[in-house]
Amino acid sequence: MKRAIVSITTTDGKTYTKQEDHAKGRAERPLSDTELIDKFSANAQHALSDDHLRQVVEETLNVERSSIADYMDQLKRDR
Repeated sequence: MKRAIVSITTTDGKTYTKQEDHAKGRAERPLSDTELIDKFSANAQHALSDDHLRQVVEETLNVERSSIADYMDQLKRDR
């Protein structure tokens, strides 16, 4: 990703500049769990029912407690 630089100049002449070298969500600036869940939910809400979406999030957050087969079955349910 190319770095992003934004400069804003106010009506009184002050300039504020912000530079980001890495996009949010990349390894250098990872999303928090809440941000990741919100992003997934915003994209998945068109394909999954609310109940199934919540189940997928819960299963994913606790994936280490399930077998791969059980996890995959959960993902395939209720499309």
